[in-house]
Amino acid sequence: MNKLILVLFCLSANISFANSFPLPAKTIVGTVSKSAQALGMTLSIQKFESRLSMLKLLAYYQKLWGENGVQSEMPPWKMIGAKVKGHYYNVQVQTNGTGSLGFLSISDLPELIEKEQINHQTMLVDFPKMGGSEIIDNQKHSDLLNTSRTVQIRNKFSISANSQYYINHYRQRGWALQNDTRGSGLKGRVLFLAKGKNKLSLTISSLAGESHIVANLSGAN
Repeated sequence: MNKLILVLFCLSANISFANSFPLPAKTIVGTVSKSAQALGMTLSIQKFESRLSMLKLLAYYQKLWGENGVQSEMPPWKMIGAKVKGHYYNVQVQTNGTGSLGFLSISDLPELIEKEQINHQTMLVDFPKMGGSEIIDNQKHSDLLNTSRTVQIRNKFSISANSQYYINHYRQRGWALQNDTRGSGLKGRVLFLAKGKNKLSLTISSLAGESHIVANLSGAN
């Protein structure tokens, strides 16, 4: 598979944000890109390369952020993000030989939501969710080829009920279910759906009596 080189453009990026991103050993950080397209958010993004494998890198951040760290995937990428001191930290990583490469980003989305400068409910009015669900976070990324968004939702419904809701919703709209980890022995459930060039992954897990859904939607520009 050809390497996908993402060119991420950020609004008023503060380089000090990226410099404060915690890094494991054997990891080199590259340059920061800036632009004025981020839905009102201030972002800082850096590219990195690491001698650590993708799994070891994810394990580093999962240990660092604990239960706050939420993992998701959109092949070939895997992601982990967490709210830290009023900012949202996100790691996007894929395998690079025996090591890994990807992007580190920090946004002020949580602060803007708290100040009601961004209403994340209205931003995601078109994203399906079961009644009573709460949207925790939303991020949108664009590169030269694709636009993707990562949505985090929580509710009181079971993993099975959430899974069936999304399967029914998207199948009724012409999407094909490409993979379903039901019965695999995993604690949670992962769904992969596609319609043309649009792809969606849903990671549904249980935490503290609630279901947490991480949705990654991507499509060609």
